[in-house]
Amino acid sequence: MKIREFAAAAAVMLVLTGAGAVQAEGQPAEQKPILVMGIKPQPTPEETEAMKWADVFTNDTARYLLNMKSFQTQKDSDEVTLLARAVYKDPALLKKLNGLYSSRLKEDDQVGYSDMTMTFRLKNDQYAVSEMKVYSRKGELLQDIKKNPIFSPVPANTFAETMYRAARQYKEIYPEGESQDHS
Repeated sequence: MKIREFAAAAAVMLVLTGAGAVQAEGQPAEQKPILVMGIKPQPTPEETEAMKWADVFTNDTARYLLNMKSFQTQKDSDEVTLLARAVYKDPALLKKLNGLYSSRLKEDDQVGYSDMTMTFRLKNDQYAVSEMKVYSRKGELLQDIKKNPIFSPVPANTFAETMYRAARQYKEIYPEGESQDHS
C-alpha cells in the first residue's frame, strides 16, 4: 500500500469512528457564530414585525393594516379570523382618546393604534370584533378589551369590507386552513 492510499484510508477511518471530533462528556461544544453571506443586511426584529403588516385601507379616521400571517380558519367552517390594525390619524379622535387614556399615558406619549381580532362569517357576509388592544405611539399597551363577538352585516365601502374580501380570498386559497406557523 502506498503512503497516499494509507493516509486516505486513515483519514476515512478517523472520520467514521469520530476520533477526529472527541469531546468530553457533559461539556458543551464551543459554538462559533453562524455567518450569513449576502449583500442585503438581515432585518431587525422590528423590521421583521413591520413586514407582516400590509396597508389595505385609509380614511379620515385611520390607516388600516392587515397582519398577513394572522389568518385562521377551520375545515368545514365558513369563519375566518384575522388581525387588523388601525393607526389613528384624525386629530379630533386622537384628542378624545388621549383624554380617555391620559392616566395611562406616559409623558411625551399619546394614543397611536389599535389591534383588532376580527372574525368573518363568509356565507352570511357578517363580521365581529372579539378583541381590541389599544396602544400608545411608543408601543405601550393601554387597554385590552375582550368581548363576546356580536356579528353584524359587513358595511359596503369600509375597512371591514376590505378585511372581509381578504378573508374570502384566504378561504378560497386555503379552504381547510394553512398548515404552517402564523406567528
